[in-house]
Amino acid sequence: MPRVLALDSPDLSWWATVGNLAGSVAFGVSAVAAKFVATGEIRSVDWTTIGTFVGAVCFFAASILLLFERTQGHDPAEGAAADLLSATADPR
Repeated sequence: MPRVLALDSPDLSWWATVGNLAGSVAFGVSAVAAKFVATGEIRSVDWTTIGTFVGAVCFFAASILLLFERTQGHDPAEGAAADLLSATADPR
């Protein structure tokens, strides 16, 4: 299995971000499709339903990826803080 798709990949937060972006775009499509026209009808019921469903699935998948990242026991913020401290430490 490619390293990018592995659940222990360090890129899980990147994939979660992509999932959230895709969910936002899908909800945007849903919102545009739900705009009422002058007759009072929804412009496209099908696109409204599909966009809402796809957006929800993308957000759900992204949240699952974040759970896997959280349970890995690796906090990128702690690693960055340690790197910063070691770079600014007194060399004596």
